[in-house]
Amino acid sequence: MKVTVRLAEEKDAPLCAEWLQSTPKNLLDPDIAKYRNLRTLAIEEEEPVLFVPSHPVLLVESLAHKPGITPMQNARALRKAQDVLEAMARHYGMAEIYWQCADETLIKFAERHGYTVITTKFLKKKVSPDA
Repeated sequence: MKVTVRLAEEKDAPLCAEWLQSTPKNLLDPDIAKYRNLRTLAIEEEEPVLFVPSHPVLLVESLAHKPGITPMQNARALRKAQDVLEAMARHYGMAEIYWQCADETLIKFAERHGYTVITTKFLKKKVSPDA
Protein backbone atom coordinates (compact mmCIF):
# COMPACT_ATOMS: atom_id res chain seq x y z
CA MET A 1 0.00 0.00 0.00
CA LYS A 2 1.37 3.40 -0.98
CA VAL A 3 1.65 5.92 1.87
CA THR A 4 1.39 9.60 0.92
CA VAL A 5 1.69 12.81 2.92
CA ARG A 6 0.03 16.15 2.33
CA LEU A 7 -0.93 19.19 4.35
CA ALA A 8 -4.38 18.77 5.82
CA GLU A 9 -7.06 20.92 4.25
CA GLU A 10 -10.15 22.56 5.66
CA LYS A 11 -12.23 19.58 4.51
CA ASP A 12 -10.14 17.36 6.86
CA ALA A 13 -10.95 19.39 9.97
CA PRO A 14 -14.00 17.43 11.18
CA LEU A 15 -12.29 14.03 10.85
CA CYS A 16 -9.05 15.32 12.37
CA ALA A 17 -10.94 16.88 15.29
CA GLU A 18 -12.87 13.65 15.87
CA TRP A 19 -9.69 11.58 15.88
CA LEU A 20 -7.85 14.05 18.13
CA GLN A 21 -10.68 13.75 20.65
CA SER A 22 -10.89 9.95 20.45
CA THR A 23 -7.18 9.02 20.41
CA PRO A 24 -6.14 7.98 23.93
CA LYS A 25 -3.02 9.44 25.55
CA ASN A 26 -2.34 11.92 22.73
CA LEU A 27 -1.99 14.82 25.22
CA LEU A 28 -4.07 17.11 22.99
CA ASP A 29 -3.91 20.79 23.88
CA PRO A 30 -7.07 22.23 22.30
CA ASP A 31 -5.46 25.70 22.24
CA ILE A 32 -3.41 24.63 19.20
CA ALA A 33 -6.46 25.31 17.05
CA LYS A 34 -5.79 29.02 17.64
CA TYR A 35 -2.07 28.92 16.77
CA ARG A 36 -1.39 30.81 13.55
CA ASN A 37 1.59 28.59 12.67
CA LEU A 38 -0.21 25.30 13.23
CA ARG A 39 0.29 22.90 10.33
CA THR A 40 -1.26 19.46 10.18
CA LEU A 41 0.05 16.62 8.07
CA ALA A 42 -2.45 14.16 6.63
CA ILE A 43 -0.90 10.72 6.17
CA GLU A 44 -2.87 8.62 3.71
CA GLU A 45 -3.18 5.12 2.38
CA GLU A 46 -5.78 6.08 -0.26
CA GLU A 47 -7.62 7.84 2.60
CA PRO A 48 -6.39 9.52 5.78
CA VAL A 49 -5.00 7.16 8.44
CA LEU A 50 -3.16 9.68 10.64
CA PHE A 51 -3.17 13.42 11.29
CA VAL A 52 -0.06 15.05 12.78
CA PRO A 53 -0.58 18.61 14.05
CA SER A 54 2.64 20.53 14.71
CA HIS A 55 3.80 24.06 15.35
CA PRO A 56 7.14 25.78 15.92
CA VAL A 57 8.11 26.58 19.50
CA LEU A 58 10.91 28.50 21.14
CA LEU A 59 13.04 26.14 23.21
CA VAL A 60 15.34 27.56 25.86
CA GLU A 61 18.21 25.11 25.64
CA SER A 62 20.08 25.98 28.81
CA LEU A 63 21.30 28.86 30.97
CA ALA A 64 24.82 30.01 31.75
CA HIS A 65 24.97 31.97 35.02
CA LYS A 66 27.92 34.11 36.07
CA PRO A 67 29.71 32.33 38.92
CA GLY A 68 28.69 33.95 42.20
CA ILE A 69 25.65 35.74 40.74
CA THR A 70 23.40 37.05 43.51
CA PRO A 71 19.79 35.87 43.68
CA MET A 72 18.62 39.42 42.94
CA GLN A 73 20.88 39.75 39.87
CA ASN A 74 19.70 36.36 38.70
CA ALA A 75 16.03 37.29 39.12
CA ARG A 76 16.48 40.57 37.21
CA ALA A 77 18.42 38.87 34.43
CA LEU A 78 15.89 36.05 34.11
CA ARG A 79 12.98 38.50 34.06
CA LYS A 80 14.66 40.52 31.27
CA ALA A 81 15.49 37.33 29.34
CA GLN A 82 11.86 36.22 29.66
CA ASP A 83 10.61 39.52 28.24
CA VAL A 84 12.87 39.15 25.21
CA LEU A 85 12.02 35.46 24.73
CA GLU A 86 8.31 36.30 24.71
CA ALA A 87 8.91 39.09 22.18
CA MET A 88 10.94 36.72 19.98
CA ALA A 89 8.21 34.08 20.12
CA ARG A 90 5.53 36.62 19.18
CA HIS A 91 7.68 38.00 16.36
CA TYR A 92 8.05 34.54 14.81
CA GLY A 93 4.43 33.55 15.41
CA MET A 94 5.28 30.98 18.06
CA ALA A 95 2.64 30.33 20.67
CA GLU A 96 4.73 28.40 23.20
CA ILE A 97 8.09 28.61 24.94
CA TYR A 98 9.67 25.47 26.39
CA TRP A 99 12.46 25.50 28.94
CA GLN A 100 14.54 22.51 29.97
CA CYS A 101 15.36 22.82 33.64
CA ALA A 102 16.49 20.60 36.50
CA ASP A 103 17.16 23.36 39.08
CA GLU A 104 14.22 23.47 41.54
CA THR A 105 14.88 27.13 42.40
CA LEU A 106 14.64 28.10 38.73
CA ILE A 107 11.58 25.91 38.26
CA LYS A 108 9.81 27.79 41.06
CA PHE A 109 10.83 31.10 39.45
CA ALA A 110 9.51 29.95 36.08
CA GLU A 111 6.21 28.79 37.56
CA ARG A 112 5.72 32.24 39.10
CA HIS A 113 6.20 33.69 35.60
CA GLY A 114 3.66 31.64 33.69
CA TYR A 115 5.44 28.36 32.99
CA THR A 116 3.79 25.03 33.68
CA VAL A 117 5.81 22.00 34.73
CA ILE A 118 5.29 19.21 32.23
CA THR A 119 5.50 15.75 33.71
CA THR A 120 5.15 13.69 30.54
CA LYS A 121 8.21 12.48 28.70
CA PHE A 122 9.55 14.50 25.82
CA LEU A 123 11.26 12.87 22.89
CA LYS A 124 14.13 14.57 21.10
CA LYS A 125 15.59 13.80 17.73
CA LYS A 126 18.47 15.79 16.31
CA VAL A 127 18.13 16.52 12.62
CA SER A 128 21.01 17.79 10.55
CA PRO A 129 20.09 21.15 9.01
CA ASP A 130 22.00 20.15 5.87
CA ALA A 131 20.03 16.95 5.20
